Amino acid sequence: MTPADISQFPEFRQIPLTKGYYAIVDAENYEWLMQWKWHALAGKHTFYAARSTRRINGRKTMVLMHRAIMSTGKGMQADHKDGNGLMNCWDNLRVCTFTQNNRNVRPQKNTSSRYRGVCWNKRENKWNARINVDGKQIDLGHFISEHEAALVYNKAAIIHYGEFAKLGADPLSREKLS
Repeated sequence: MTPADISQFPEFRQIPLTKGYYAIVDAENYEWLMQWKWHALAGKHTFYAARSTRRINGRKTMVLMHRAIMSTGKGMQADHKDGNGLMNCWDNLRVCTFTQNNRNVRPQKNTSSRYRGVCWNKRENKWNARINVDGKQIDLGHFISEHEAALVYNKAAIIHYGEFAKLGADPLSREKLS
């Protein structure tokens, strides 16, 4: 995030990063995190706060701020609920598996649809909705409307992905879709 006036929010602090960015953290983590120098690391869709450290064997390794805050163990990751890699507050972070983390990503660019789980089927001349569950692709049907296909995907994503579902078209309240 770029500098913002968060002075009206005493529970948060900004940690300066390189490239003019700032990470937002809970006040209780601020002093602990400030013992290191953090930099802005460009990810695929967002920036992350990171620092370099040396292991016992002398090799450099990268420490991501959100993983340090969440103390993720081996095989686990930390996920930003809102997709903003610089918003490192407790309410925005959760421990997850690699698979769960990948369920909470934005739709890919350069696809036939702007919605996740939806693509144009040339042979049927309709929009197709599908979802991947445990490595298997489930076909959710063909639809005249791209929007309708996206809503069907949203319902399936809530069922199969739960809180990690990244909703597309008109992400109405989860209660209405479940």
